[in-house]
Amino acid sequence: TTMEDAESPTMECFICREEIVFILLIRLLCGHYYCRECLGRRFQVAADDRRLYPPRCCDTKISSRTYGSRIDYHILKDYLYKKIEWDTKDPTYCSNDRCGKFVRPNNIRGQDAKCPCGVQTCTRCKRRSHQGDLECNGPIDTALQATLRLMRQRRWKRCPNCHTGIERIRGCSRM
Repeated sequence: TTMEDAESPTMECFICREEIVFILLIRLLCGHYYCRECLGRRFQVAADDRRLYPPRCCDTKISSRTYGSRIDYHILKDYLYKKIEWDTKDPTYCSNDRCGKFVRPNNIRGQDAKCPCGVQTCTRCKRRSHQGDLECNGPIDTALQATLRLMRQRRWKRCPNCHTGIERIRGCSRM
């Protein structure tokens, strides 16, 4: 260590607890100090796991606008790419089973989402695009379809008020 290092004040990183030269630490809005590596890890984890997005400390969001310049460029790039996916209200993923990647909003025209792999996916039903076909009727609820099929097979009826499937076992035909 040099004479300057010995004289530089240090402080503990809130995450790794290492003593870091104070001027190298990053102070977050909540008041905690992070080293560059730990702050970068927060962004990387948020990019890898939607449950940990957005990155936080003490329930305070850690903004990429405010702190992005302080972390590794590649981590920031990965994070910003995933941020678009995590922030998209109704994300569309490629309908190609061998791809399945997120289709960025700038690759969507009308109902057609074009993946870089070349496959177009319908943004409403999330299956292959219906180009030239009839208009999409929206997503198919496979569980509902299976229930309706079972009701037909067993000759169940639907309640005229609440539409719940019912079966008359005995008694009169009044509800």
